Amino acid sequence: MPLAASIVSLIQAVNSAEDAATKRYCRRVLHLVVRETRTPVYVSNRAQRLATKMGLGDLRNYGWYQQRTKMQDPERKLFAWEHVVTVKDLTEQLLALKDPTPHRARRILRQARVAWILRSENERLNELGFRQSRPRDAYERANIKLL
Repeated sequence: MPLAASIVSLIQAVNSAEDAATKRYCRRVLHLVVRETRTPVYVSNRAQRLATKMGLGDLRNYGWYQQRTKMQDPERKLFAWEHVVTVKDLTEQLLALKDPTPHRARRILRQARVAWILRSENERLNELGFRQSRPRDAYERANIKLL
């Protein structure tokens, strides 16, 4: 993971910030880098069934930027590009490292996954209180099966 050294630098910047504004800024940049980290893409069983009916093929071949056009979801009402392990959770794990190294950062970032799920499935996760942070069994508890 080529960004691991940069992520370590951001962790150190957050930890050494001399004022709250700088700390918030560095934390936000770290959050954005974690959000954009390349991860494996999964798809829920229900989302894939809808995609098949729509003639889209395998949803794992699409990215967030293709949703409005190629996925025929201009209002983002059908599908949700969801981080299985939330960006907040990954960021908190990174910031909790006592001695951050690229190896330790990579180990945390390897947990990152995104999934195409139905908007209704995303709403179910939120209803269960799993919007920003979630346990490992959140998808099971929301009755979402990932392929």
